[in-house]
Amino acid sequence: MIRYRLLTGVLGALPVFESAARHKNFTKAGEEMRLTQPAVSRRISSLERRLGFSVFKRQHNKLELTPEGRQLMSAVEFSLDHLNEAVIQLTEQINRRKLTIACGFSFSSMWLQPRFSRFRKMLDGVEVHLIASEFPDDLDPQMIDIRILWEDNFWQGREVRPLFRDIVYPVCSKAFAKKFKLPESGEVPPGDFQILTLLFNQSSGSDRLDWEEWFRTLRIDFKPDNPRYVYDNYQFTIQAAIDGEGIALGYSGLIDDLIERGELIKVGQSIRLQSGRTFIEFEPNRLSEARRDLIYDWFQSETGLGR
Repeated sequence: MIRYRLLTGVLGALPVFESAARHKNFTKAGEEMRLTQPAVSRRISSLERRLGFSVFKRQHNKLELTPEGRQLMSAVEFSLDHLNEAVIQLTEQINRRKLTIACGFSFSSMWLQPRFSRFRKMLDGVEVHLIASEFPDDLDPQMIDIRILWEDNFWQGREVRPLFRDIVYPVCSKAFAKKFKLPESGEVPPGDFQILTLLFNQSSGSDRLDWEEWFRTLRIDFKPDNPRYVYDNYQFTIQAAIDGEGIALGYSGLIDDLIERGELIKVGQSIRLQSGRTFIEFEPNRLSEARRDLIYDWFQSETGLGR
């Protein structure tokens, strides 16, 4: 036997009824519930047929509750308020748990760690566990709530949102540019880089664009032989550029702060990668949609995309 047999046919219409009764207007209720005015009218008519009595008096463009409608409104308001409070409490309990975020070493050290205090403050007391790994794809998905990754190696069942598309261009320090008489504004012709000191990143976990691909994209037939300056992770490569050792390929999302502070300058042509993009990946079963939206909005504001 169904315990609430009568309610099974009316539950979906009750929030619409509550909105219409509060606004005393089907059009305003539709705007609030994201329904058309005719759709609101149909749901109220269906509710009345199911209940066997009218809930509204319709007089031209004016709505008034019937005596039965007033009794129903009182019960619906009471019930929806309690249900809403229960959902809020349960959602807050889920969102208060420890949050584990995983990303690569470069993103962690160059982008997230300088902002980590603001990130924790935004989460309002949630314990945050940061895992920086050269191979974030090899981590246990059951342990990770949020993952920052490049390209599209997504875990099944995750919600994925784009953060920024990678734009790559040569960068160096002002001291290096001055020493080799490079312009601090403008771009060095791509062919001239063949005679300059280039810094190479050969991280085992990196499949991003390198110098050989940069030259090839610009249709320059140049393959560096036996490069002198090779680093096994990206942040070391960029630090070498800051220290004036040579020219590195800069990824816009990671080096924007360094450019803004004047620690690096752009000296070459930009390449917008067609496939390269940085994403944020959420575990939807452990993070409410509201919390996912909050975190995503924060990342967008920090990258400048939300401004």
